[in-house]
Amino acid sequence: MKPIHIFAACAAALGLVAAGCGNKSEGYQAKPVAKVEPINFQAGQEKNLFPMTVGSQWVYTVEAAVRGPQGSGGDRGEVTLLVKSVKDVPGGKRAEIDIIRNDQVQERTIWMVNDKGIYQVSSGRNNVLFNPPQLQFSFPYEKGKTFLWEGTGSLPDGGTGRMKVKSRILGEEEVDTETGRVSAIAVQSMTTWRSAQGVDMRMIGMSWWKPNEGLVRVRQELASPNGQTAVQLLRLKSSTLK
Repeated sequence: MKPIHIFAACAAALGLVAAGCGNKSEGYQAKPVAKVEPINFQAGQEKNLFPMTVGSQWVYTVEAAVRGPQGSGGDRGEVTLLVKSVKDVPGGKRAEIDIIRNDQVQERTIWMVNDKGIYQVSSGRNNVLFNPPQLQFSFPYEKGKTFLWEGTGSLPDGGTGRMKVKSRILGEEEVDTETGRVSAIAVQSMTTWRSAQGVDMRMIGMSWWKPNEGLVRVRQELASPNGQTAVQLLRLKSSTLK
């Protein structure tokens, strides 16, 4: 992503907007905030957090931003996740999911849900396997629960190698999506690894899961020792569940 300098332009635009709002504030009445229904989620219903059926798809807006000593830049687009195949595995299901951008399949990833949790089995353009499958949500559901995964696979910086992921289930939260605010279960994780150049790296991630819907929001922030940070945010725009 090529750095672009946009802060001055943004500051000027914000100043104009503020002045305009001030001139027209008389008589303005704020709209009441819509009530967000709680999900009423209980242990034993965990598999509903990621419904796996052939033909189901999720469309997300994607915002990416890079900040560092050389400048800042950003980009925005859409990505679609489409379930291509599903097969039964002991205690659950395993699904192949296409990742589509601009009507083109960019890569295919494999996920699995069983009695013990939600796992990502593979990732990346070359469909690199995680060994063992990477645990994303540990069952049974319990607020405050922590879990650890360690293994090899596709690294957040694009390479392959060994990493460690420490996660914590934060419980139910209200979050914003492209369809409005919803209640979902938040999971926080920290991924650490050593790059090919021998530099210690880390990525902080947040994922929000809604029963009978799947992932509704994902935020990932990668920081490097040279002062550069990269942030990616996915927000659910629409879903079609078969």
